Amino acid sequence: MKKSILKKIGAILLTAAVAGSVGALAACGGEGGGGSGTGGGGSSSQYGGKIFIGVQQTRGNTYEAMCKFLDALKPELNFDYQIAQMSYSDASNLTLIENAIMKGAIGIITMTEMEMGTTQQVIELCEEEGVYYGGYMSDFWKTSATPTTGKAPKDSKYYLGSVSDGELDTETTATWLFEAVKESPYRKIVLTRSPEYAYPRSVESAKTFKKLVDKYNEENEDDFELWTEGTDGPAFELDYGLPATFAPQLTKWQDWGGKDLALVGLNYCAGTIMGMTTYADSKFPIFNAGWDDDVAKQFGALDNASKPVKALCQTPCETIIYPLVRMLNAVNGTPYADEPTNPDDKIIEAKYCHIESAKDIEDGKTHCMNFNDARDLKYALISPAEVKDLLAANGGTFAQLKSTIASWDTEYILRREIK
Repeated sequence: MKKSILKKIGAILLTAAVAGSVGALAACGGEGGGGSGTGGGGSSSQYGGKIFIGVQQTRGNTYEAMCKFLDALKPELNFDYQIAQMSYSDASNLTLIENAIMKGAIGIITMTEMEMGTTQQVIELCEEEGVYYGGYMSDFWKTSATPTTGKAPKDSKYYLGSVSDGELDTETTATWLFEAVKESPYRKIVLTRSPEYAYPRSVESAKTFKKLVDKYNEENEDDFELWTEGTDGPAFELDYGLPATFAPQLTKWQDWGGKDLALVGLNYCAGTIMGMTTYADSKFPIFNAGWDDDVAKQFGALDNASKPVKALCQTPCETIIYPLVRMLNAVNGTPYADEPTNPDDKIIEAKYCHIESAKDIEDGKTHCMNFNDARDLKYALISPAEVKDLLAANGGTFAQLKSTIASWDTEYILRREIK
């Protein structure tokens, strides 16, 4: 299906009228994210061009901090960007990307991973038009797979990889959640996880949690009990959204656990957990892997029954430097000397910042843009000048970019010295 995007303009114009319903373009960070500035042509300096960024939602502390951070990077790296909210429809997302490329985008960064067939179409489009494609807060596990038919997106030179949302292994998050619950008085646990199609690691993470429970029970008298009725292994599969039929399930759990009950969420979907904190006036304690601003408002100490959320985690917005820096390198023909040759090595890990106390929340506000109410750039994990130094043209390396992001763990984010 080799045809220039210019030949598709007629078809795209027909869809442009519905682009607002496909994904709303979002103003971001004051002047800027939406489309003034350098535009497609850039200025006379080395870098430049407009990057399309597809996000999961255009609200909340991570989004606002990302916008503020990108606005600070724009004059330093000489690029512009446009943001749009992507949807659950691959066809709609493809239209968004097609329109962005038609309007001169030099690269596509997306938080939303699409199915293999759609991603293959995107990569084909990128190859035709010389546009680069990368991910942000996504492990891109579908994109990185080997397809049953057609060309693998990961084998294209226009595929730049992605930076994950939280640890890539199946043990770290499960172990952190278990340790948090272990320090609590709750011993009847309903362990939930995301569907495998959305987060394949959640299955193995649930197994890790169960192993930790079994080991603890062998060595201690205050045994944990795991809810097992209707579960896949040790965990109850919790899909996105809560249907009206879910209320009886909550009642079941509460009748079983009483005051000893806690919900542990290997969901990576805090919005679903938020629904559970208010569903049918339920106020049972929740330890969750994920973040949502509304969920954070429900965060409280173990002895605060009015605030049900007891643990949360979040990935810092500054991890967007991974696809951004690699994209600017590629556009300007300055790849890293140590550019990864194995496509699997293009997926790198960003660690979660784990929150499990009121002090963690307060420390976050004075150490991290994500948590700071004003999104003060003073608390950015890396300065615009330091990001510029990571570009290949300025002597940066892939190893440095990867190790910089790897250094952003909970202890560093919440306790680092602010100059």
